[in-house]
Formats: sequence, structure tokens, C-alpha cells
Amino acid sequence: MNAYTVELTIDEITELHVTLVLRREQLIQEQSSNNKTIQAIATRQLERISPMLEYFNSIVIEHYQTVTESK
Repeated sequence: MNAYTVELTIDEITELHVTLVLRREQLIQEQSSNNKTIQAIATRQLERISPMLEYFNSIVIEHYQTVTESK
């Protein structure tokens, strides 16, 4: 497996964070569907995006705490 490095600005990370939060909410709603297939897909996707969401959340929080402390 090859490893790659992606460099993102804080604005790009914040945008990704917001997008993932919105997607998580959609998937949570889809888990309430009467269709078992949709429920299963939503659950798998939630499992996949949750680690990324937590990671981006920690970056955003750390950044804004640092900015606030430096003022």
C-alpha cells in the first residue's frame, strides 16, 4: 500500500468538517429508514466517515483554541 501526503489549509479542513457533519446527520436519518438496505448502507458509511470527522473536528478545535489564546 502506498502512502500519500495531502496538505490542506485550515479553510479547506473547516469546509470538509462542515460537509462531514452534514453528511453524518443525513446518514443518521437514513438509519431510520424502513428499507433495511438503506439502513445497512448508512451504517457502513457512518463507520467510515466517523474517524475522519473526529480527526477534522480535533484539528478545527485546536486551531481556533490556538488563535483565541494568541490574542
